[in-house]
Amino acid sequence: MKHFLPIIALLPIAVTAQKVDKTVSVQYADFLKTAHKPTVAAVSFDPATQLVQLYGWHPLVGRLKEVTPKGEKKNSGSQEPKKKGGGLMGALNRAAEVSNKLSDAVGVSTFEGKDNHYGIPVLSARTVDLKTGQVTNGPREMISQNALEQGKTYEWESVGMLDQGVPAKMAVTLDINQVSQKYPSLSFKQGAMPIAPTEYDIVLESDGLLSYKNARCYLTTNQLSLMTEANLGKLGINTATRPLRKEEAIQQLPKMLPTHVKVLELPNVLLGLVAGLDENDKWSENKQFKLIQFDPTGKVLKKTDLTFEFVRNVAFADVVRDRDGQPKGALYIFSGLLSTAGKKHRDPVENRFNIVYVGLDGDVQYRYDLEYGDPDNRRGLNPILALEENGQVNLLSVNLNKNLKPVIEKITLNEKGKVAAVPVTMPLKGNSMEYFMGINPNRQLTRINGNICYITQKAESHETPSPTGIGKLTTWTYGPVHVLLLKPDFSLLSAGMIPLAPSASPAQIEAIPSADGAPRLLVTTAHGNQFVTLSETPIVTNVTPKGGIVPATMTQRPNYVWNAGEQKYIFVYETTKLGEARLVEVSL
Repeated sequence: MKHFLPIIALLPIAVTAQKVDKTVSVQYADFLKTAHKPTVAAVSFDPATQLVQLYGWHPLVGRLKEVTPKGEKKNSGSQEPKKKGGGLMGALNRAAEVSNKLSDAVGVSTFEGKDNHYGIPVLSARTVDLKTGQVTNGPREMISQNALEQGKTYEWESVGMLDQGVPAKMAVTLDINQVSQKYPSLSFKQGAMPIAPTEYDIVLESDGLLSYKNARCYLTTNQLSLMTEANLGKLGINTATRPLRKEEAIQQLPKMLPTHVKVLELPNVLLGLVAGLDENDKWSENKQFKLIQFDPTGKVLKKTDLTFEFVRNVAFADVVRDRDGQPKGALYIFSGLLSTAGKKHRDPVENRFNIVYVGLDGDVQYRYDLEYGDPDNRRGLNPILALEENGQVNLLSVNLNKNLKPVIEKITLNEKGKVAAVPVTMPLKGNSMEYFMGINPNRQLTRINGNICYITQKAESHETPSPTGIGKLTTWTYGPVHVLLLKPDFSLLSAGMIPLAPSASPAQIEAIPSADGAPRLLVTTAHGNQFVTLSETPIVTNVTPKGGIVPATMTQRPNYVWNAGEQKYIFVYETTKLGEARLVEVSL
């Protein structure tokens, strides 16, 4: 096993270009002279055949029609537009028909209960043999934005004026909900940071707008799915929130509020933290907590009271894992809440924390108070991550008792209390707290060769007025990525900052194999792909070729596939040439 000296430089020193094994250009779009541009939708790899599948997505101007029994149009192919004669008269006839069809497409229902769509997407497939460079055209599928009824036949009809070289009619074969079932590479990897949101959430229901009247809670699941932008047919992402056993849950969770603490997922139980409402205590939502056990279907299994005498804040909540990444339990840490509450509601012991450890079965195994840091403030304990070892919990925490000289610490806890607290030496130059603190919605914890890789991406929030005029919308701009590679005892192996151009989408970061055993990451942003080797001096290797463009529709799914047999990555990029993609194969 390799051993690396701690790095003290903030910026990676070495930046190199990746050697490319092979490049193949692919024309993935069937039509080019159209109103809407095509885009790469997904890429997949078949290890059995060693072939790459590339999928294009292309909105076409037209309308969706149901083929009725009278129509004698039960075809599954396509028809070319009929000529309307030559000369000026023919041109006028064609223009009049196009105008009528365009009006129909925008505002007229073509069959009962269905809406027209100005942009209907077509999915095209290409099979690529990287060894020979041969490209084979696959099936073409017209996609309905509405669900298709079984037993009925549908077709798409072009309005012709804006799209050239497109068949007049094509059979509609799938709806948007069926696409990712037939083509799994167009689906999303649920739960992988930051590709998908938290899979579960606890939401509030009440009887009044902006009111807690008859407040009650229930569990929801959030699923990402394909969607198309209204009237355009462009590929987008839909976050569908589905309630789980709502009617049962609201009966069992009355007078409760969500705490916005993430739902923790253990192997057989989900843990949700809610706050109680007490008409006799206006600060009850900061004192009277309940730990709710759900099964994955949303059934409430058990409620455990976590009531405190004084107002509290949730300082830490996360699954506790061992050095192999296996879950061992969950840890909640509460601290005093800085608020406008009266003196009788505020904790007189400023540095008092409340430790709650939960086992894999969802039951509280131990709970106690812990006084930590300077007695006159609550800044001594700021946990970052928690690991289990030999039946004890090791916390990596930042002590901010001295704002100008923060101290990184390893704090060991067990069922009896604090076992030990020792400083952890991390010679980080610059603003070392950027590795740990601040508003970072994009965080990731992964294991590489038995060590811990902790990753944060710097982000800045921006508020703009809501289109409805009520409230504001928050957007994020994502910047550099900070990486720490730690041993299980939290001693530092490597650290560095990966400079990334600002982006509206967070980076996708994945630990990947390496031929020499060195820890390595693959970082993907809207601007390109980079390999990062975490050695004494982190090495950043740019993969994206000159002129390569990460497909806009793939900021929420990888633009690459892994060929495990040959230990190679295959990336897909668009080029400046309309409808063209480039497959780039690189070895590790």
